[in-house]
Amino acid sequence: MDIEADCAAATRNILLAAESIGLGACWINLTLFAFTGEQGEQYKQQLDVPAGYKPFSSVALGYKKIETVKAPPRKENLINYIK
Repeated sequence: MDIEADCAAATRNILLAAESIGLGACWINLTLFAFTGEQGEQYKQQLDVPAGYKPFSSVALGYKKIETVKAPPRKENLINYIK
């Protein structure tokens, strides 16, 4: 089992779920660097991360300041083949 891939998939699902209910969401990759850097253990203590756990990613959530741009309507019965 690839824990990094599982965490990435879970993060993606959080981002999609947030968008589906009208929240803004942003994946923050800095988590890996923050928790493996010099102050990593200090950050884990401040955030009460249990021993043995390794944070992989984080997500910032919030209310959007602007409305979502709608995609243009799709053309019906149009198929593109790329060879």
